[in-house]
Amino acid sequence: MRNPWSVGVVSVGVVLVIPDPVGPEVTRIRAALGDPRAEGMPAHITLLPPTDVDTERLDDLRAHLARVGQGHAAMRISLAGTQTFRPVSDVVYLALGEGVQACHDLGRAVCRGPVPTPSPFPFHPHVTLAHDLQPTRLDAVQEEYATFTAEFCLSEMCLYRWEESGGWQVDSRHPLAGVLAS
Repeated sequence: MRNPWSVGVVSVGVVLVIPDPVGPEVTRIRAALGDPRAEGMPAHITLLPPTDVDTERLDDLRAHLARVGQGHAAMRISLAGTQTFRPVSDVVYLALGEGVQACHDLGRAVCRGPVPTPSPFPFHPHVTLAHDLQPTRLDAVQEEYATFTAEFCLSEMCLYRWEESGGWQVDSRHPLAGVLAS
């Protein structure tokens, strides 16, 4: 039987998955708000947005992510209230306090790899709280969660792959194994 991933194109993304208990809490909030994308992937910070890649390049991408992970340490992240990308995009998100620079550095390193980075928007680390809801609902969400705070540590990045039969699935995990600066 032929391996379906051996030829063609696959959509991938690289993310930092928000750990328990914060990640599942954000997912529950999104689902309760009626966000149609809430259940498709766990709460996360995107490093490489959904990108089409030749399947022959997946091993190169995995190797690149392994190297990047070796050069970047686990990071402490704090979330502090809500912001929005409106009017450009109908998104309300949880803003990063601590960890913004570490996410920027990691995102730049990921995107210097073997795949194109097609996003028309500049990289802005965030955790989506609501997406594609009615404007009045987005206003209410932004106000309701304006005082939301959380702290956690992120110690790995994940390569996700889109599968027609199952949506976004983890392809590989890459530890952030670099040494913390003292």
